[in-house]
Amino acid sequence: MGPLPGDAGQAIKRLEQYSLIPPYPWGQWIYAQQLLKICTQVPGDAIELGVASGGTSLLLGHLLKAHGRQVFSLDSFEGLPQPTSRDNRYFLAGDYEGDEPLLERFCGVVEQEGLTNVVIPVKGFFADTVPELEQPEHLCFAHLDSDLYDSVYCSLEGVYDRMSPGGILIIDDFFHHAQGPARACSVFFNKARIQPLYHVVFPYAVGIIKGEEPPANCRRSLDGNIYAFDWLADDPVFRESLELSLDRTVPDSGSRKQARLLIDVLDDNSPSSANIYRYWAALEDFWDGISATRSRDWKIKI
Repeated sequence: MGPLPGDAGQAIKRLEQYSLIPPYPWGQWIYAQQLLKICTQVPGDAIELGVASGGTSLLLGHLLKAHGRQVFSLDSFEGLPQPTSRDNRYFLAGDYEGDEPLLERFCGVVEQEGLTNVVIPVKGFFADTVPELEQPEHLCFAHLDSDLYDSVYCSLEGVYDRMSPGGILIIDDFFHHAQGPARACSVFFNKARIQPLYHVVFPYAVGIIKGEEPPANCRRSLDGNIYAFDWLADDPVFRESLELSLDRTVPDSGSRKQARLLIDVLDDNSPSSANIYRYWAALEDFWDGISATRSRDWKIKI
C-alpha cells in the first residue's frame, strides 16, 4: 500500500522522524480519524502526557490549528521517572532520554512546523506539573503515553474531569507487558465506578469516548474489561492495508494465519468475551518481537 491519504496521511509521513513505532503509523492514523470526526462538535483543546520525540503532539497541532485549538505537551524531557512495584520489570528510570536536550529540540521542531502558540510544551514530571495545570480547562482529546502506572494514574486524575462529553481519551501501551497503564486504568475507573468501553487501536493502545456506555449485549473479557474493534473494523484504509498484507504473505505461513485471524476478528460483529484474546493471538509475531527481559545496563534512547 502507498502513503496514507489526505492531509492527515501527509502529516503522519512528514513527521515520521519525530515519531516512535508505535504509535506511528497506524495509531496516529486512527487517532487522526477519530479526532477529525469530533473536533467540530466537541469543545476543548488537546493534551499529550508523554511526548517523546514529539510526533503525535505535532500531528495533533496540525489537525487542530485550523479549529483554533491548542495542544498542551507535557513531559519531563529527561526520560522516565522510577518505576514502582505496580509496573512489571521492563522500563528503567531515565528511559527515553535524548542524546541532545529534548525540550530545546522539540521547541525547535514546533517552530519549524509553524505551530508556535499552537503546541505548548510543559516541562516537568507529572506529579509536579499535572496538579498545578490551569490550562486547558476543557479537552476534546487526550493522549496518555507515559508507560508507567504512577504516571498514567496521575494523568487520569488530571485530565478525565476536563474531558468534554464525547471527547476521546487514548491510553497508549495498554497491552504492553509492563502493564502499568492497564493497571492504572483499572484502579482509576473502578474507583470512579465507571465501566469504559475500550476501543482497540492497533497495535497496543485503547481509546475511550467520555460518557459512552458499553452496548447492552456486550461481553466482558476475563481481564474485566469490555473491548470494541470498531475503530479498526470501520476504517477503510486500515482494512485495505490489512488485506494487502494478507496477499503478500507466504501461503500456510504463520504470518498469513495471523493476518487472516485479525481480519476474522474485525469481521466478527457478535459479542464475545474472547475476541481480545484472538486479537492478541493475531499479533503473536509483534508481541514476540518485544523482549520480555532486557539488560539493566542499557536504556532506551530517543
